[in-house]
Amino acid sequence: MVDEGDSMVRWNLKSCPRCGSDMYIEKDFETIYKKCLMCSYQIELARVPVKQPVGVGSFVEDEDEFEEE
Repeated sequence: MVDEGDSMVRWNLKSCPRCGSDMYIEKDFETIYKKCLMCSYQIELARVPVKQPVGVGSFVEDEDEFEEE
């Protein structure tokens, strides 16, 4: 698992559309982008929203069904 504070560089070899060189993924304060090592061409990457898992006990039962008589 990769931690948020991880400083590991991720490479895309021979993937620059301009010069055909290696690109690496870099993160700024607000954006994530791929940047070419040779010509500094940048491609901004889209953020993917993360779905939060449903916690245990989040199911609400119908109260009318369990009324005491």
